[in-house]
Order: sequence, then structure tokens, then C-alpha cells
Amino acid sequence: MTELFIFIVTLGICIWFLTPRFLLFADRFVMQRHFANHQGDISYLKKSPQIHRPTRRNTSRQDGKQSSLSRYASCLESIARFQRSQVPARDALLQSLDLLTTNSHIEHVLHRIANGEDIQKLLVDITAPPDLNMFFRFLKQSFVHGVFIPQALEQAAQLMREEDARRQDIRIATAQAQSTARLLTAMPFVVLTLLLVASPNARHTIATPAVIATLIIGVAINRFGRWWMKQLVRRASHSSPDLISQCADDLCVSLRAGLPLQMAIEQWAAEHDEQLFRSLTNAQPFHEAIRRFVHAHDGAASSFGEFLIEADRDGLPVLQTVHRLASEIRLRRRHLMDVQLRQLPNKLSLPIVFCVLPSFIFLTVIPLVIANVSQLHFSLPPTNATSA
Repeated sequence: MTELFIFIVTLGICIWFLTPRFLLFADRFVMQRHFANHQGDISYLKKSPQIHRPTRRNTSRQDGKQSSLSRYASCLESIARFQRSQVPARDALLQSLDLLTTNSHIEHVLHRIANGEDIQKLLVDITAPPDLNMFFRFLKQSFVHGVFIPQALEQAAQLMREEDARRQDIRIATAQAQSTARLLTAMPFVVLTLLLVASPNARHTIATPAVIATLIIGVAINRFGRWWMKQLVRRASHSSPDLISQCADDLCVSLRAGLPLQMAIEQWAAEHDEQLFRSLTNAQPFHEAIRRFVHAHDGAASSFGEFLIEADRDGLPVLQTVHRLASEIRLRRRHLMDVQLRQLPNKLSLPIVFCVLPSFIFLTVIPLVIANVSQLHFSLPPTNATSA
């Protein structure tokens, strides 16, 4: 029992001193990564806007510092600078796409552009992953009458950087939960290893059927708890843009490119809402088509639809108002995400109580008890010899 007491005291002291330092190290590591990403964005913006074609080696080095959305935003800004320098749209697109990391989609697009394919048709036919698809969608909306509109490209780059900043904030907010999940699920295995190193009795009984069955149950519960915690963190950090938010962002870019309001909505509806597109192209009144679209969606669709109807009736410039509404919709999404992240610690208590703590018992306490019980020997008390 003395050996068991010394082991428990040593383990408690190690956990008491190492756990806060591990969490502090995780926080500093995530903060440094977040700062490095923003430093990469700032260093790119400080470069002089010279027209040159960088080498693949330098491009890969820059890509390691920036996220995908940040690289796409930088590419949009590069195309805008080329267009202001009177570079043809095809050459500007070729030289700017070369800044991106080489992948199958980019290589396919570069090959089609180099072969002289029409840019407008190319941007319509592209299918790519979500982030790259957003990049090409903004390119298509900024391409008007054979040229890229620099103001629209810069507006699209700003929207992509705001989305990238939102994702960075989510990753930082969930980093603590992920570190806690890794620490708690790894702690039983660390304690089991220390137990096997410190206790000869545990090493002798590790191969017994009872201990093996206990360890299998403990590992299964531990892995299930880790999977459960990862799913909770993933659901709390996952937030795909809703249809209204995407419509507002696309309208900001299209209006900045100089398109009228109704034409910009038709261009968006052609890809995202077939019923609204048919209503607008079949000469149905604009307010009836928008109200039917509003009734099919919830949330911010009502106020957004009423604003579109009033703007079409007044005929006044709507760019600044659309930009303000899009900002409000993104702020509402961020608020909902903050609520989900604040609820995450309470949700993580379920797998901790029902999986992590039982796995700690199965992987450490029960093998220790079995190892000590196996060393106990019971004998009958001596009896006095009866005289014959």
C-alpha cells in the first residue's frame, strides 16, 4: 500500500504542475500561428506593385505563410493592379494565377486560358472546391465587357479577407477546446505508462485476461470520447454562409462592377435560385419575384428583400446600402458563431463525464487494483492441536 500511496501522490503533483503549463503553451502556439498568418498578409500588401512573374519556389514560400482565402484575395488585388496598369485581361489573369499554389484546378484553368479560350465562358464552366469556387465566382462577377473592374476585384478581396479573419477567430476560439480534448484523452495512457514503469506488480499482471479485457474497454471508451469531443468542436466551428449572406456579398461585387441592380440579381439567381431567375426573365414584376423569394427563405431574407424592392422602385444608388446590409448579415453570423462557441465547454462536459473519466478508471485504477489484489495471500488462522 505504501507503493500505491507514493505513486498516487507523485501522479497528482505531476498533473498539478504540468497541466497549466501545457495549456499555456497551447495558447501561445495558437497565438503565434495566428500572428504569423496576419504578418504574411501585411508583408504581401507592403510589396511594390511591380509587374513580374515570380518563381514557383518563392510562391510556395509565400503560400506557407497565408491561408487559401488570403492567397485568393491577394490574387484578386494583383489582377486589379494589372488592370490599372493597362495590362490585357488575359495576361493579367495568367500572371496572377501563377501566384497561387499549383493544383489540378489552377493548372487546368491556366491551360485553357493559354489556349485562347474565352474568359467569360471559362469562368462560367469552372467547378472547384468551395474556397476556390468563391474566388472564381468573384472573378466572373468582376469581368464586364472583356475587362476586369479593379473596384469590384478590390471589393471581392476585402470580402474574402473578412471571411478569412472570421475563420481565424474561430480556430483560435476552438484551440483551447481541442487542446483540452487531447490532454484529457491522452492522460490515461500517460498514467498507465507511469504505472507500468513504477510498479513491478502491474507489469506482471498486464498479460492476464482480466487486465487485457479492462484495457480494451478503457481504450474503446477513450477513443469514443475523443471522437465525440472532436465532433462537438467541429460542429461548433462549422458555419457555412447562408444563401442571403452569399447573395448580399455577390451583389456588392456586381454593383461595384457597374451592373444595374436587377441585372446583378439575375446574374446571381442564374446559379443559385432557378425559380427566382425564371421569374425575373419571364417579365414578372420585380417586386413579386422578390417577395416570392423572401417567402421561401427565413432569417434576414425579409428585410433584405424589402430593401431590394424599395431600391428598385426609387431608382437611387444602392451600393453603399447593400454593403451595409451585407456587413450586418456577416455580423449576425459572427454573433451566432460566438454563441455556439460559448456553449462548447458545457457540451464537452458530457463526453468528459461519460467517456474520459470512465476510461481513466479502466486504464489506471482497475489494473492497479488487480495488480495489488493478486499479491495478497489469504491463509486460514492456525488452530490449536487437540490432545488425543
